Amino acid sequence: MNVKNIIFDLGGVILNLDMNRTLTALEKLAGKAIEINLINGNPLFEAYESGLITSQEFLNGLRDFVGQSPTDEQIIEAWNAMLLDLPQERIDLLRTIAQEKRIFLLSNTNEIHLNAFQKIVKAETDLQILDEVFEKAYYSYQMFDRKPKASIFQTVLNNHQLLPSETLFIDDTEIHIKTAQMCQIQTFHLKKPLTLFDLFEKNGKIKS
Repeated sequence: MNVKNIIFDLGGVILNLDMNRTLTALEKLAGKAIEINLINGNPLFEAYESGLITSQEFLNGLRDFVGQSPTDEQIIEAWNAMLLDLPQERIDLLRTIAQEKRIFLLSNTNEIHLNAFQKIVKAETDLQILDEVFEKAYYSYQMFDRKPKASIFQTVLNNHQLLPSETLFIDDTEIHIKTAQMCQIQTFHLKKPLTLFDLFEKNGKIKS
């Protein structure tokens, strides 16, 4: 693989996630089973991750899904329940990779999750903020764009004059991988139970 640049997803690649924890927490607030797609196809979720609505508007929307009257704090706690741990060994690996490659972060995320995630970074790693490991960290809600739109990939490529043929994108979501491939970017679909150590040696080299 002729790879000079690597674009990493965040959740499910660097940060461990469990979407079901948030669904369970929301159902507990509702006192009943609720039908909510937390990822693709949910207009509320997609609007929030695209920076098109405020955090308060998002919380109000989730409150409508729940159908009760939980406080903002209760909803935030439920929404953040999906965020798990961030192993220090992955930070160490990213630092090693960055010695030879240009590395970037491209994450579909939102203000509430990013605030919570940065607390996890401080508590569980030797970093103050994850962004410092990367040449540039891109968060969808700040870009007013979102994977799997091709435009968000083009923004990263154009901003740093990256050649798609020399760029590797790593993500755990198939539809994001497919869009990157349409943009002629090399890809690796990090499906569970794979981790970054299934793709990289500890010295940061890509496994053959």
